[in-house]
Formats: sequence, structure tokens, C-alpha cells
Amino acid sequence: MSESVTAELPATRPIAASFPPGHGGLTREQVSELRSVMNEDRMTQGGIGYVKGNNFDSRIRSGQVQWIMRNEIDPRIYSHLFTLASVANRERNWNFEIDGMAHALQATRYSGEASEHYDWHMDWGGGKLGFRKISAVAHLTEESDFAGGSLQLTNGSFPVQAAQAAGTVTVFPSFVMHRVTPVTAGCRLAVVAWVLGPSFR
Repeated sequence: MSESVTAELPATRPIAASFPPGHGGLTREQVSELRSVMNEDRMTQGGIGYVKGNNFDSRIRSGQVQWIMRNEIDPRIYSHLFTLASVANRERNWNFEIDGMAHALQATRYSGEASEHYDWHMDWGGGKLGFRKISAVAHLTEESDFAGGSLQLTNGSFPVQAAQAAGTVTVFPSFVMHRVTPVTAGCRLAVVAWVLGPSFR
């Protein structure tokens, strides 16, 4: 894919960039492929941060996750997401030093049956999380298939709500606070990719 793609969120909101279908987002076929490898038997409770031992707290994060390895999907999906992150890195003037993608994607599922959610958090932090520079969330569910479940981001003032049509990719620095509000009906599916680089100094 060409890097002539342009991020859609106004430059006055530099905390994120949005790539909808037809303007850099995933194709319908790519969305279908990612959904096809999501497997109920491989889903586990989503944890919090990178710590050893018990890092589960349903008050902060509920919902299921599954790791999708590179050899499970068309490698062009990985390169596509990396290109979008590179475009956002340039257009938003983050200018982070980046090396490449994390070895796996994290598929997420939030169900309305239990009002599943993920409260305010960062993807960046201690340990291995310190190498995460950019997060990319690929939305896999049509908005009409669920209620609630908004991806919101904030830089400390007012939250920005991401567009979530299936195929839309939302890209932001991994240290930006964000959340998924409780899903109140249906099921919300997404895949998260991380672009890595040297630790911030």
C-alpha cells in the first residue's frame, strides 16, 4: 500500500489518526480473515500490564483476548498496519524511532452480556511494554452489531471518540490514555497491533 494515504482526524488532534475503509483502513477481505482466525477455545481473560503472576482485575478490564501469530494470517496485514503507523508517525509529527511490529496481534472481544470493558489505561509501561511506541486498533465489527463499546482517547482534557466502522484503523502513541466503554449489547471485536522501538530516553 502507498504511503500517500492521509490520516483523517484533524491535525489539531495530534493524539491519534484514523484510517477508515477506502482511505487506508482494512479491506472487507482483511477484516474477514482476521475474524476467521478468532477462536472461542483460544480466548482467555485479558490481563492488565506486563507483570508476573495475577494481573487480572475485572473492575478495570473484562473481556477476552487471543494472540494471533504472524504465520496465521496473510503477512500483508502486518505490513499494512505497520505502514499506517508509519504514516501517522510522520503526519502527526510524533517522529518516534521505530523498528518494526510486535511478533503477534492481540484479538479482543467485549460482550454485552456482561457489560465487558477496559477502563482508562496506557499500552506503554514497564518491562517489555517500554518498547511499545505506537498502538493500532483495527475495528472488526460493524457498529450496528453492538451498543456501547466506544474506543475513547484523551490527552488530559476532553476524550476523543474514535470512529469504529469495520475496517477502520485507529493509530495513537502507546502512552496515550484510552479506554473501551462497557458494551451494553451485542459483541465488539477488534485487533490491536503494536509498533516497537528503542525505549524513550
